[in-house]
Amino acid sequence: QLKQVNGLFGEGRFHDAFTMIRSLEEQDPLDFRFGFVRDSLVGALRMKADAEYKRQDFRSAITHYLVLKNYENPVRFETLENMSMCQFYLGNYKESLEALKHLHNQQPGDLGLVYKIAIINLEKLDNPQEALQYFTIGKKLFKDNLTRVYGSAFQIVMNPRDVPDIYYSIFKGRALANMKVGNYKEAVTDCNWTIFLRPDNGEGYYLRSIANINMKDFNAVCDDSRRARQLGYAQAAEISRRYCRVSQIIPASN
Repeated sequence: QLKQVNGLFGEGRFHDAFTMIRSLEEQDPLDFRFGFVRDSLVGALRMKADAEYKRQDFRSAITHYLVLKNYENPVRFETLENMSMCQFYLGNYKESLEALKHLHNQQPGDLGLVYKIAIINLEKLDNPQEALQYFTIGKKLFKDNLTRVYGSAFQIVMNPRDVPDIYYSIFKGRALANMKVGNYKEAVTDCNWTIFLRPDNGEGYYLRSIANINMKDFNAVCDDSRRARQLGYAQAAEISRRYCRVSQIIPASN
């Protein structure tokens, strides 16, 4: 019977192999060999899926990860993470998101997971409302993490250049999501954070100028578009041309 189980597995009939070994375990729960074989099959399937993932054979890998998910107990973090990436590279963004949300439930404080869920919603599924929910979770994690390190006055104490780039990305994404749903005032606040965290990056000024166009604060628009150009963000030139008087347009620094 154990040879038959291994034969089924070798033929790629994974569900049949696991169903049979489970039946054998139920018939004789004291026979350790059945549990040993089951664990061996799970390990072999995991190695197969991982090898396919490493060589970027994502279609084969996801097929085997989906089987593996049914028999790993508990499902490994790495299995779900690799499933998510396979689905993403195959263009199956909803399925990728499902795996990421499962991971997020396991590790709610993982900022990288929060960002991935938010950015897939924003850029791949055109769902800014849900993206905004997760970017807002990221904003809270940002404040909680820095308060834990520097205290409640972290903005005064910390050197913003020391924080990881993902914090900048969280606020940039949140600004874009807020603008997509028409929350321009909140988007300006997000842009303020991007500028605080990366003052030498012209993109934050550029995004704030777009938000301020919708707020009809054209003095701020011109100041920000000029600063963005000075920092080398060339896309801001069109905003200056359209919204600023000639006397307001100060050339970018040489």
